[in-house]
Amino acid sequence: MDAVANGPWKRKLRKMFGSRNSKKKRAGGKKTVFGGSTWERMTNLLFDDDQDLGVFNIEFYCYLILKVITAGLIPVWFLLGIFTFGILWPPQIRRFFFTSSVTKLSESDKEDALRKTQIEGLHVEIEELKTELLKEMAVDRTQVVQLKSLVAERKK
Repeated sequence: MDAVANGPWKRKLRKMFGSRNSKKKRAGGKKTVFGGSTWERMTNLLFDDDQDLGVFNIEFYCYLILKVITAGLIPVWFLLGIFTFGILWPPQIRRFFFTSSVTKLSESDKEDALRKTQIEGLHVEIEELKTELLKEMAVDRTQVVQLKSLVAERKK
């Protein structure tokens, strides 16, 4: 067990912030993790614009104040996570930074890769043929020079 990730400090921290026990499960069957539901609520409040409230409505200003506070808390929470090496980050941010997606190659990607290797093989063959032709041309030139010298000797 990792003492830093699963230490008794978590219970004290949850008690201090009034959070529930992490061993409880949500209705969906997933374990609750420190900050997960709070992060979801904050991002939903910040990015969901389903409220059709008029400017003259008091709820509009309440939502506006909550959005401004949330917009200030998210960067602070992110910086706290940086200073604690990701311990205080919500699981959504940890998942974003510390996991990678595995992609499978489709048939067209496989065909493209095959074509690319075939083209690279052809480039190599072309270079070999070029060097072979240059060698043959050099041999032919020397033969032509020899023939010219023989013809010149016979004319004398």
